[in-house]
Amino acid sequence: KHANAMVDVCLNRGYKVVSGGTENHLFLLDLVDKNLTGKEADAALGRANITVNKNRVPNDPKSPFVPAGIRIGSPAGTRRGV
Repeated sequence: KHANAMVDVCLNRGYKVVSGGTENHLFLLDLVDKNLTGKEADAALGRANITVNKNRVPNDPKSPFVPAGIRIGSPAGTRRGV
């Protein structure tokens, strides 16, 4: 439920969600078109106390060490009542 709401917000804001959605608590954002790496997004969101993981996306043009995607999960927010 929470992950689907997060996916909807990301899609409405122009982010590419790999597979177009989610059927569980995780989803993967492809940042190739956003001029942003998964490593940069992970660091920026971490400074805001939002935990994500840098992650490779299908046909990722970036290095495995600096991938072009992030994996987002909703369990922590759900547990905190967000």
